[in-house]
Amino acid sequence: RLAPWDLIPILSYLFLQGKCRYCGEPISWQYPVVETITGSLFAVASFLPLPEMIFFIIFVCFSMAISWIDLETMLIPEVLILPLIAVLILSRTYTYQWFILTGAIALFLIHLIIHLIVPDGFGMGDVFYAAAVGLMLPPHLLLVWFVTTYALGTIVGLGLIALNKMGRKTPLPFAPIMFAGTLITYFLGSYIYNWYLTLFL
Repeated sequence: RLAPWDLIPILSYLFLQGKCRYCGEPISWQYPVVETITGSLFAVASFLPLPEMIFFIIFVCFSMAISWIDLETMLIPEVLILPLIAVLILSRTYTYQWFILTGAIALFLIHLIIHLIVPDGFGMGDVFYAAAVGLMLPPHLLLVWFVTTYALGTIVGLGLIALNKMGRKTPLPFAPIMFAGTLITYFLGSYIYNWYLTLFL
């Protein structure tokens, strides 16, 4: 039975030197990584105004679980993605942010078309997660998200191929990349968007 001090995020892993206090078995590195990322994002969220802070924390909690499950199993459970979408829809409509729903629908349809054309490219879990992303970002930043996410996916994929960690036809878990693209766009998207405008206008 674990004691309370064995359950302190990050610190307990460091104090125990990555091993169980009782049996000596190694503790997976996944735990401190997830705890560090989640804790850092929660700290950043504290600077956001209400109710956006609540939306962001909800999205992060679900997305961390979805991303890690996708990495491990190449699946996105409906039990996670559907409640996330439902909560975000209710949150946005409650705050009268109807315009954000158009972005969610657009990303859903785009990725659904990709899924229908290339079934092995995206699963339906990715399609629904794209809709959740659309509920987190204003519509004018969706192009920034699309370019950022797919550029990131290309870099990660080519890097893994170069390191012989995956083959050219090996599917890539895309939820973590979409999550990373969302975070980049959420915090830096306006700057990137304005930079795009200066290039083409």
